[in-house]
Amino acid sequence: MSNAKTERSRSKRPLDHDPAKLRRLRFAAGLTLTALAERSGMNLSTLSGYENGRHSPSPRSLVRVAHALDCKPADLMPDAMRAAA
Repeated sequence: MSNAKTERSRSKRPLDHDPAKLRRLRFAAGLTLTALAERSGMNLSTLSGYENGRHSPSPRSLVRVAHALDCKPADLMPDAMRAAA
């Protein structure tokens, strides 16, 4: 597999995230799920799935959510993963 294909497949792999942190950061920003969907350009049901732990975001999606919340992508990850990064 070429390097470009490898990089693309890595960027689509779901990441471990902390649904409770996502919800806390959204509340702290004063945003509804609908507002976060609008700011991030993402689907409301997808974001709901992230917050409820039913789905895990791709690296690109995690960056979009973090940007919409004015935080770092690492802020949405479990503490153990942040320490390893």
